[in-house]
Amino acid sequence: MAALHRCTEAGEQARFLPDVTLKFFVVDRTTALLPVSCTEPDPSVRLLVHASALIEVPL
Repeated sequence: MAALHRCTEAGEQARFLPDVTLKFFVVDRTTALLPVSCTEPDPSVRLLVHASALIEVPL
C-alpha cells in the first residue's frame, strides 16, 4: 500500500474494485484477459493473451 501511495503522489492513477466484472480486460494495450466462452463465461477460466492484434486498441 505504501508503494501505491508513492506512485499516486508521483502522478500515477490507481483504481480499486472489489472484483473485475468485465468480460474483456486489457492492460497497457499489451496484455488481455478474456473468457474462454462468451455464452457461458466461467469466472475461474480465462485466456491470457499477449502481443496480439486482438488487444491493440487504438485510442
